[in-house]
Amino acid sequence: MNAGAALKRSYVVVYIVALIILMSSIYIHHPRTPLPSYLVGLKYSDIVYGVFFNIFSYEYVGRPQDLEKVWYEPLPYIKLVSGIRVCPRPYVDYFMEYPPLIGLIWWLTTCTSISTTFPPKYKSLDYPRLLWYTAEKHYLLQSLILAASFLILIAYIVKLMEYIGGCWKRVLVFILLPSTFVYLIYNWDIIAATFYVMSLYYLVRGRLFISSTLLCLAVSAKLLPILFALVLLVKSFIDGEAKMKVIRVYATSSLILSSIPFLLLLLISPKAVLDFIIYHSSWYCENCIYMLLIHDIGSELHRILAFITGLSIMLIAIRRVSIDRSVQGFLLLGFISILISTSLSYVFSPQMMLMISPLAVILLRRRLLLPFIIADIANALIILTFFNDLWIRSALGLKLVHSPWTIDSPTQWIAMVRNVILIAILIYMLRTTRS
Repeated sequence: MNAGAALKRSYVVVYIVALIILMSSIYIHHPRTPLPSYLVGLKYSDIVYGVFFNIFSYEYVGRPQDLEKVWYEPLPYIKLVSGIRVCPRPYVDYFMEYPPLIGLIWWLTTCTSISTTFPPKYKSLDYPRLLWYTAEKHYLLQSLILAASFLILIAYIVKLMEYIGGCWKRVLVFILLPSTFVYLIYNWDIIAATFYVMSLYYLVRGRLFISSTLLCLAVSAKLLPILFALVLLVKSFIDGEAKMKVIRVYATSSLILSSIPFLLLLLISPKAVLDFIIYHSSWYCENCIYMLLIHDIGSELHRILAFITGLSIMLIAIRRVSIDRSVQGFLLLGFISILISTSLSYVFSPQMMLMISPLAVILLRRRLLLPFIIADIANALIILTFFNDLWIRSALGLKLVHSPWTIDSPTQWIAMVRNVILIAILIYMLRTTRS
């Protein structure tokens, strides 16, 4: 058997394993899949419980103050619960905490699910039952989109590995990481990760317009990749070489393209954009490293520390990483940018690991891969321990209070293990990188 045939067989194995993980994740997170109470964390997803039921909950009936906290225009909600089928619009009718691309996907799946589940007229008492069926359809539609993103992401990890001469087995590592399974059908980070990796692939291939467009889509799904464009822009000015002009144009066009979806949203619903900014800028210290220094998770100091630390490390990375010798420089800056925007941020939700792991398996040396896998295991355990905080505290003889957000919780001890390992990897990479 020649090498080409053997490699093709290897990729068949990769996609078979990917499909097994994918189908398992879809099954586990499905709203009607029964799971033991101690595995309730595996059941949770933002797709259903974190966002869908929070928006369309029947519990808002007779509670106008709670309704107005979520809904800008309550009339569509009132019609739905009263027995009249309508299709509410995110950002316009109700608050949406996610960027425009996710909002668009959300609108398509919720409208399709409502239209195919709710009859034109129905009894108000039927709303809770119909809502559950709608949630199931919405979940399956979302799962199809996330599944497609996952498979495309794998294809582009393979392309990048082939382009830089890496080992195909690294792709299997990404697929088999615990966080891939736990957070794949959970939130929308896999979509942002896919566009981001695609963007980097076309960047190193010199297809700058395609890369810039894909980076825009990544930012429209998750704000984090915008840091990469900012890093390249600053680097192009600091280095000041003539050949950096192309990078400057690329970074500038990426920033301009990335702003267009948000500007369009601003025209459609200024309040939604303002609330989006306020919501994220005022978020608490979620699993962030600064909790080790300041235990109050609501403290403004977390955001200040994140800004100062992130900016400092970003400038160091700009100085130390060269992008004119090989494609590795672009990939390394892309990886470091994501590490900065997650591990050094005041918000490090566990699903964000999906933004890190594709590039980690491509770039990390063997000596760093094992610590990264340990960090990924810890990351997967965050959601598993989150809902069992009280039980774990009882087993360890700790104060009996459900508070998985604070540093006295075993959940946060696990999160800190993840954070420390990732920051150590970041520091090591910067120290061993020669400009």
